[in-house]
Amino acid sequence: VGMLGDGLNDGPAMAAADVGIAISCGLQLTVDAADVVVNKGGQLLLRLAGAVAMAKRGRRLVLQNLALAMAIKLLVMMLAASGHLSLSMGIFTDTGSLFLVLMNGLRPLTWRVPFARDSAAT
Repeated sequence: VGMLGDGLNDGPAMAAADVGIAISCGLQLTVDAADVVVNKGGQLLLRLAGAVAMAKRGRRLVLQNLALAMAIKLLVMMLAASGHLSLSMGIFTDTGSLFLVLMNGLRPLTWRVPFARDSAAT
């Protein structure tokens, strides 16, 4: 188990972890308790954490799209099998579900990367 930290409350957790990683801009207690000290890579580690958070959000979005598409397809198949849906309405609902999934898949274009800092400030 690894622990990454830069503050006072991170020292005991880092000492108990198998691998403790400290950002050198933190407190001396944290730096002393760590196995690895990152001097200038703090921003890189924060970007890595942001990338992991974005990947988790992306995975949830893919699962949402799969569930949405499958639910609509199942509903359309049940309506078509019972005779309550004409061919033209089936095609229309299939195209509509494709459009909904496509629009939902474009949501990451509006997402902000967590932990991103202005590169000009560093």
